[in-house]
Amino acid sequence: MSLIRGRIIYATFPDENGRNPKPGRPAVLLHDAQQLQPTDPIVVVAISGTFAFPLPATKIQLPHSNDHRRPAMTKLTKPSVAVCTWIPNLLLDQIEGIGGFLPAGYLDRIIEQVRQLRPDVLPQE
Repeated sequence: MSLIRGRIIYATFPDENGRNPKPGRPAVLLHDAQQLQPTDPIVVVAISGTFAFPLPATKIQLPHSNDHRRPAMTKLTKPSVAVCTWIPNLLLDQIEGIGGFLPAGYLDRIIEQVRQLRPDVLPQE
C-alpha cells in the first residue's frame, strides 16, 4: 500500500461534530506514512460530498469524474471538497482502503490552509 502524501484513504471516523462514525469516509493523507508503524497516528483532512457554493477558503473543491473511461486521478466519482477544518484522529492501522492521489496544486492549497488553522498537527518536513 503506497501511503504517500496526497493519497486518498478510506477509514471509519466521526463527522465534523464528533458524532456518527461511518465506515469508508474518504480523507487525504497530508504526510508520507510509508515508514510508520500500524499504531502510529496519521494526519488527514476529511473529504465530503456535502457542500454549498460559494465555498469558504477552508473547503477546497477536488477533481472528480463519474466517467469510467476517463477517471480522475483522485478516483473520486462525485463532486467533493477537502474540509480543512475536519482533521480526524486516525491511526495507520485504521485505514480501510486507498483511492487515488490529489494533484500537487490541490494538496498544496490544503496544506496551506491546515498550516494556518492548525499548525500543530502537521509533521515537520
